This record gives sequence, C-alpha cells and structure tokens, in this order.
Amino acid sequence: MSIPFRIPTITGLIAGAIKPLVGLASLSLSPFTMAFGLFTGAAYMATRRIVRHERVAAVTITVASMSLWISLFMSTRLLRWPGPGDLDDPVATAGFPLTAFEYPYPPMGGDVPPLAQWLPFFLNYLFWIMISILVVPRASRALRRAAVPIGGMLVVIGVLVTLYGLGDTLIRFD
Repeated sequence: MSIPFRIPTITGLIAGAIKPLVGLASLSLSPFTMAFGLFTGAAYMATRRIVRHERVAAVTITVASMSLWISLFMSTRLLRWPGPGDLDDPVATAGFPLTAFEYPYPPMGGDVPPLAQWLPFFLNYLFWIMISILVVPRASRALRRAAVPIGGMLVVIGVLVTLYGLGDTLIRFD
C-alpha cells in the first residue's frame, strides 16, 4: 500500500511556520515570564552595584539563573502517578531550597503558575543569586585567564537554559 505524495499548500506552509511563532509569543507575553524578566533586570542592577564590574555581574546573574532552573529540574518529585483520581491534587513538586512549584494534572493549568507559587520561586531565585554573588567574583580571575571566553559562553548557555526553563514551566502549567 503506497501513500500518495501530497504537495503542501501555501496555507499549510504558512500555518506550519506560524505555530512556533505563536509559542514564542505566548512564552514572551506570559505574566510569569515578564515578572521573571523584571526580577532578573533588578537583580542585575543590584549585583552590578555589589560586584562593581559589568561582566562579572552578567555572569553572576547567568550562573544564578542556570542554578535556579537546574535545581528546579533536578528537584522535581513525582507525588503520584498521573491518572484518574482527584484532579485538584498536584502531580509533582519542584524547587530547592523551597518547594516552588506544585505541578497540576495536565492539562489543568492556566499557562502560568498560580500567584501563590511565585513567591517561593522568586525566593529560590534570590537564594541562587546570593550564592552566585559569593562564588562568581572569586572565580572571575580564573575566568579571565582562560584561553577561551568562558564568561561569554556561560551567558549564552544561561540564556538557552533560561528559555528552556521558561518554556518547560509554560508546558507544565498548560
């Protein structure tokens, strides 16, 4: 049995090209993502005053952001197997040192974490910023002596990890 070859229509091609753009728009226009961006900007300005060096402040915030998202991924605990039952109970929790998120049974979320879960999330972020402020400036001399631009690579990797984390949050609360 052969499957006939179909020539894609212009409408199909346009719809296929628009789907990722709609996903990016919903990610960037999410109130949670906007709050995360504002908090990150304020944290960068405060860190810049503390460490007194623009590049070190950027790497510090990047390391804090990566640490936050990696701690969320690594600390995810399944509370119960998703299935029939009480749909109001969370399926999993995540967060270190505080439990930041309680993930709902899919697809029962509202595309953003509930407001009650924002405070523990941002407190975790503040925790990782403080740890990074203690660690990164001390390691910055070694980063400057490296043959490859490690600071720049960390910023690029941090942006990618943050985008993945925000996208993962959007999907888990979808």
